[in-house]
Amino acid sequence: MMNHTTILRRPLQELTQYDDEFWANYLFMTDPFACKYQGSDHVELIEQARQCGETAAKEFLEMYGHPFDRGTICKQNKLLLRNQVPLNASGMILGQFQPPNQLFINEAAITQIAAFLENRAIKSTDTEIANLVFGHEFFHWIEEQQQASIYTRTKKVQLRKFLGIPQIVNLRVLSEIAAMVFTKEINDSKFNPCLLDCALIQGKGDYYESENISLS
Repeated sequence: MMNHTTILRRPLQELTQYDDEFWANYLFMTDPFACKYQGSDHVELIEQARQCGETAAKEFLEMYGHPFDRGTICKQNKLLLRNQVPLNASGMILGQFQPPNQLFINEAAITQIAAFLENRAIKSTDTEIANLVFGHEFFHWIEEQQQASIYTRTKKVQLRKFLGIPQIVNLRVLSEIAAMVFTKEINDSKFNPCLLDCALIQGKGDYYESENISLS
């Protein structure tokens, strides 16, 4: 598999052809803790995370259906939906869940992403992208509600020993993989949500090049 920086530089039309398994592996190799994982069953970890996302998506669709209404869902679950970037956000983000009940969706960035995709012959409306971002962050809210039982919170792995001491941790990337699958399923998306992150990064590159500013 290509390294993650090479993947980010590939044409977006090409990236739309990659399947969910590819993107799950992509996410896994970008996680610094996952790189230290000493087990040989990372394929099983990824598969379990994907199944976790699929199960949650099935339950969501049974409850809310498709298409769904973000406002109604937030009202029913007493969530605060904010169409902005949180004040403490680091870097440019599309969305964020902040416990216990705040969901942020960066509408300005989503509008830019939609235009960026359209310029590359990838049709997706602002609403479709916002729903993908919402689904991803809503899954993280689900994790908060089910943290004692959901796989992405209960699964612990042992990393390589540091100074002779084993490190037992929860791999954050399993949560990201499950959220990726969850939002793709509930939105019946034609492309993997990871494409949005690639578009965000490539779009920033275009901006910096046009402004003659170095990314480094």
